[in-house]
Amino acid sequence: MVSFRVRRPYFNAIKGGTKTVEVRRHSPYWVAAMNRGPREAVFVCGKDVHRRGIRVILTAGSVQAPAVQACLPADMRGKVSEEVGEGPVIAFYLGEEIVRGRASTRIVEGPAGGPPKRRKRPRGRRRKGRQAPLGAT
Repeated sequence: MVSFRVRRPYFNAIKGGTKTVEVRRHSPYWVAAMNRGPREAVFVCGKDVHRRGIRVILTAGSVQAPAVQACLPADMRGKVSEEVGEGPVIAFYLGEEIVRGRASTRIVEGPAGGPPKRRKRPRGRRRKGRQAPLGAT
């Protein structure tokens, strides 16, 4: 899994499916992320989170490479080029949306398929050992 912090217009384009590639400047951090072989991209914008699968990771000479430009929406090509700058880039080609719901959470069932049995905790402190005689202070 690799996490991307993105601005709102890019987040909406990725979520809507119009932007199918995420481009990052070639750096030791992104090379390490690429070498881990991530299969899932997590996009974060404020409190909003969106997950997509990663189909292919490509290293290109620049953002202007035809393979990168072909996947960017026409209205974002100039903005992405300006923000990433000149030089080599790493392009993450995005796949289908990954939905995480209750089906993926672990459910523990109690006896006979019912709810989990909870152990009741005793109230108050129990004394161990001998108790003091009633008249002692």
